Amino acid sequence: AIAFSILYIIPIFPEINNYNPKMMRDITESCFAVAGDTHIGISDGSLLKEVLSDAEHRNLAFVLVNGDLTQNSLPQEYADYVKIISDSEIPVISAIGNHDIRHGGAELFKQYFGKTYFSFDYAGYNIIVLDASKITISDSQLTWLESELKENDKSIVVAHMPAYKTPEMSEEEYALKNGDELLKL
Repeated sequence: AIAFSILYIIPIFPEINNYNPKMMRDITESCFAVAGDTHIGISDGSLLKEVLSDAEHRNLAFVLVNGDLTQNSLPQEYADYVKIISDSEIPVISAIGNHDIRHGGAELFKQYFGKTYFSFDYAGYNIIVLDASKITISDSQLTWLESELKENDKSIVVAHMPAYKTPEMSEEEYALKNGDELLKL
């Protein structure tokens, strides 16, 4: 079964300007941060820089940015994002989101970061990062995911879109079109 788990969440939304790292509990270096929706292009990246600095200060292992790195997938937006994460001392793992494929941006993502879905081992867990950029998980990706889950006892699955829509979500918020197939695994 899939356990949609995140060990530590740092929300990144350009319109929020009251981020307060002091509100977060102290954690150890065996933890990592998951952040998303940096939207470089409408955001100057200052909040992302603050989050990376805070994660470094807390001695986290890495930050996983869970999609929508850019607003419109423009070359300058990708370059600005890459500059920000390159200037950080903490490792950053980047996942693709729906905003990252606009204007042919999927190719830019691949040039900078490689595969659009992948897995890696960390602290006894298999971290599985899915490509939900088209608001669906492809059949080939579902087959790969099923294999990954069978091979590993403990997995954390991360996708830019939630598997299903909750009553609290607005009409503008997306959920995976085939989230039910994902949850069956």
